[in-house]
Amino acid sequence: MALASLVGVLLCAGISLAQGAAAPLVAASASVTVVAGARVVLGSGPPGCVTLGLLAAGCAILLWGVIAGWDQPIDVKLFVRGGLDALAHGQSPYAITISDVYEPGESARFYGPGVVQDGRVVVGYPYLPAVLLLDLPAHLLADAVWMHAAGVALALVLGWQVAIDRLGRVAIVVLALSPATPFLIANYWIEAVMVGIFALAWWSMHRHHGSLLAASLGLFFASKQYSVVFVPALWPILRSVGARVVLGAVAVGLIVVTPFVVLNPDAFVRSAVEFQLIQPFREDAVSLLPFVQSVAGEIPSPLTTVSLLVGLVASALVAARAKPGPTAFALCVGLGLLATVVIAKQAFLNYYAMIGAVLLLAGVGWPADDPSQTREPSSQGSRPRGISWTR
Repeated sequence: MALASLVGVLLCAGISLAQGAAAPLVAASASVTVVAGARVVLGSGPPGCVTLGLLAAGCAILLWGVIAGWDQPIDVKLFVRGGLDALAHGQSPYAITISDVYEPGESARFYGPGVVQDGRVVVGYPYLPAVLLLDLPAHLLADAVWMHAAGVALALVLGWQVAIDRLGRVAIVVLALSPATPFLIANYWIEAVMVGIFALAWWSMHRHHGSLLAASLGLFFASKQYSVVFVPALWPILRSVGARVVLGAVAVGLIVVTPFVVLNPDAFVRSAVEFQLIQPFREDAVSLLPFVQSVAGEIPSPLTTVSLLVGLVASALVAARAKPGPTAFALCVGLGLLATVVIAKQAFLNYYAMIGAVLLLAGVGWPADDPSQTREPSSQGSRPRGISWTR
């Protein structure tokens, strides 16, 4: 984990320098980040406020250096910005169109049939609306990318509050300095905000804040379509917190999504449902399918559509076997999405960054909520396998 953090610092510094950031500032920030991070990794106890302040400042400057000069063509950025512009003017973000960022003739590799017409992508914002609503204030004030940075920052703060041992604190450093983190934020991938929403729900379970848990859960499930894989994660919440929280989360999700459906039903269905169904198999997907195709030839189309079912089963197995609590909830989400992505027709860095963040937080909270301890020790002195066995 220390090596991953070091790679992340070097990557951020290299990108910042390549984009023209001030070399002395980048070098000083990288040095401070490495020294402060080493104090967290190697120290036997919790670091002091000075160390944490230096780590946060160094990390923030490095991230700023990446974001400030980042200008890579990506359709997600156009979808987010276009959707926010429409929302700010009282229009449906699902009815917009965006420019095709790909070269002519290449669009068929990235979009389904009929999606690109005359150089325009004729579908609107392609996700559920929760993150778009959270992005709106930042968009009106400056840029939505800073809300995405704030989502990761929220996860770091809440994770640090839950961490009770050195390994947990190191996991938070990895989340902050992971090589995936700057790309996740700079590319406007909505998983950056989803990480913050998830962390808020996870932290609320640890702190027994029912209302906050219901609100954050509703927003989390109303953020992206693959949240259907996480439905079994409601089972450990139901068993540990109660039905009122789950019903509250359902209500919040409906309140968030329903107005957009009513505003323009056809556009919502076309952009948030049909667009996902007709997306092609990507040969550059970071999953097992490209390897299978290279060995066995053309993949039957049904094989490219079973990933959600596999993820749902994996999440359900965790929910059924683990002791209910925040760690079981995190494992249902992280392992369910991992099982989905490894055999998905489209699988990229943003998915794995989300998986990594969720599973890191699961590890952070494990000592306080060991999901393997499903029974109390017996009077004969036997004890269930705890953190030393399972982590």
